[in-house]
Amino acid sequence: MTVALTPAAGWVRIDVKVDGVKAGLRCRLDVVDKRGMHVQAGSWLVSATGEKQGTKLNGTALVAPADVSSVDVVTFDGQTLVSVPIL
Repeated sequence: MTVALTPAAGWVRIDVKVDGVKAGLRCRLDVVDKRGMHVQAGSWLVSATGEKQGTKLNGTALVAPADVSSVDVVTFDGQTLVSVPIL
């Protein structure tokens, strides 16, 4: 997964490309703060095209830019598929 994070006034915008996720999975895009709290920035159903070519997503989360710890892809069943640390 590639992540571009854009700070805003007290929140963040994110643009990601997610590769390697199987078609049919219901996923959410979470921004995780330094305390471990997950804030959902979007969700989607992985398509056959998304499985083969990746899925591009953008979203927003009410997390202060300095407090972002990671951006995660999590299934609706709670399995973290990928986590990208934000330094």
